[in-house]
Amino acid sequence: MDRIKQRVTTLLREDKELGKYDIQISIGVVEYNEDKIKSVSQFIDSAQHVLQYDV
Repeated sequence: MDRIKQRVTTLLREDKELGKYDIQISIGVVEYNEDKIKSVSQFIDSAQHVLQYDV
């Protein structure tokens, strides 16, 4: 997750157009577990929940 965020940040800085803007990314990672996650909506909700605590 950290490597992805760092790489995207580097690419954004190097881009002539996008480098002008302060773009921040957040990544929510959730492992799929069929016993706990019963639907796609629940899977997405779990990832969004993780984003709330991404510092």
